Amino acid sequence: MTCRMLCVAALSLALAGVVTATAAEVSIIGKWQIVEAMPAPWAPADQQAELTAQGKNLLKTEVTFAPGSVTSKFKPFNCKSKVIY
Repeated sequence: MTCRMLCVAALSLALAGVVTATAAEVSIIGKWQIVEAMPAPWAPADQQAELTAQGKNLLKTEVTFAPGSVTSKFKPFNCKSKVIY
């Protein structure tokens, strides 16, 4: 499993609570912090320990969503062009 796949899974988990509300109630714009990370249920069993360790390294990582960009100290999350929410 690539680091990119792990990042997508971790970011999805961090934002899971947003999905339950309507767009009018919640905006993704702002600063978010990763507070929980775990391997996806479909990840191979022999990779669970490694993915768990990688996820722990992402805890307390802040991700800032701004109009048209995403920034973080964790560079794979950074995107400064063509960001659409």
